Amino acid sequence: MMDFLNLPEDKLEYISAFLSLTPFVLGPIFTFWWLIRLSRKEQVRFDSSPYASLVEEANRASGTAQENQQKKDEKYQ
Repeated sequence: MMDFLNLPEDKLEYISAFLSLTPFVLGPIFTFWWLIRLSRKEQVRFDSSPYASLVEEANRASGTAQENQQKKDEKYQ
């Protein structure tokens, strides 16, 4: 009925498959967790730096420029 699966009679062969699969599953999970943790630390460090206020001002200025451009576009349509 299911001859195409070819499951081994000796189930101990699954142990080696499990042992080789484990690092490939846990590795990306650990890496993703580590990157999120590192990103949060960098965000806190950046927010306490003097450059944070400069970036906020630049974002506000570019947001105002974008709003003005949208108004001009609406005006000429």
